[in-house]
Amino acid sequence: MNYDVNKHHWHRYLKFIRSRKPSTGYVEQHHIYPRSLFPQKANDADNLIALTAREHFMAHWMLHKAFGDKMTMAFMYMKAECDDAQRYWNLNSRSYCLLRESFAKAMSHAKKGKPLSEETKRKMSQARIGKPLSEAQRLAIGRGNTGRVVSEETKKRISAAKLGVPHKTVIA
Repeated sequence: MNYDVNKHHWHRYLKFIRSRKPSTGYVEQHHIYPRSLFPQKANDADNLIALTAREHFMAHWMLHKAFGDKMTMAFMYMKAECDDAQRYWNLNSRSYCLLRESFAKAMSHAKKGKPLSEETKRKMSQARIGKPLSEAQRLAIGRGNTGRVVSEETKKRISAAKLGVPHKTVIA
């Protein structure tokens, strides 16, 4: 394993998996060693286990605690991909908050350094049209631009783009 792993939670997960008894009711197939982390075990027949929906949820929660990022994303996608999302999501507010924070961090790491396509940039731009900025957003943009050196060419482009657009006056 070349991954950051919380060994305590990894051992708890393995102990949990080993303790599962066969179920006669509804079950879901689960890869004991996640395919994304252990590709060498992906096709092993003994890497699959049948878990109840609740056990499956608990297994992914434990993997999220053991591995973070990648397994956090898999845990969150359980909600998005199942037909009856409510069967998994009886989390208390603190657990949900921690999960969302971990998911945001995982998504940030996954997207970091990947350039956006022109189509994506266009869609993002279109989505912002007509939505006013809050005062906090305006101040944050101002702080971010403080000390920024802008070339004469850029100044001319900005000026040309704003030609004919009425200036908003702020009355305090």
